[in-house]
Amino acid sequence: MVTVKPAAAERVAEICDKLNLPYGADTLAMEATEAGQYVGSAVFSLSDKLYLMYVDYTAGDDWLCDLIARAAMNYAVNRSVDGCELGMMCPLDTFVRLGYIEQPLPGQISIIALFTTCKHCRAQ
Repeated sequence: MVTVKPAAAERVAEICDKLNLPYGADTLAMEATEAGQYVGSAVFSLSDKLYLMYVDYTAGDDWLCDLIARAAMNYAVNRSVDGCELGMMCPLDTFVRLGYIEQPLPGQISIIALFTTCKHCRAQ
């Protein structure tokens, strides 16, 4: 079973170093593990919006990408932040397939709208 939890500050620095991402005092990460082993992460910052810098996951595993990205967004919503800006290094093509965005361009999305809109199970 995959678990996704906020990473401690020292672990965030390690994740950023591993992924060659900038690290600052405001950098946060959600770390995904399975059986105690690292399987992915989302690196982001949080202010008046969630700035999602990068999602690290096994290529082709859209489910894992969705799980990790939604964990970061849920973290933001629990802190009364609804806006999410997707960075250039995010898996934009995967986000198009998942229905987060309509075209593979960085942009802003409403987390609440994303969480409450389902195109696949909408009642007729």
